[in-house]
Amino acid sequence: MDLVYLFLLIHFLQHRLLVDLNSIYASPAPAHEFLPLSTDQDQV
Repeated sequence: MDLVYLFLLIHFLQHRLLVDLNSIYASPAPAHEFLPLSTDQDQV
């Protein structure tokens, strides 16, 4: 296997992983929307 191709593949996977993590952390949705234990919506 060509080492350059392998390096580019690993670099692409790392970049894709960073983009996915950034999209998750940059999500405008507040944290309590992801937690089912929150009862704030039930008390309204």
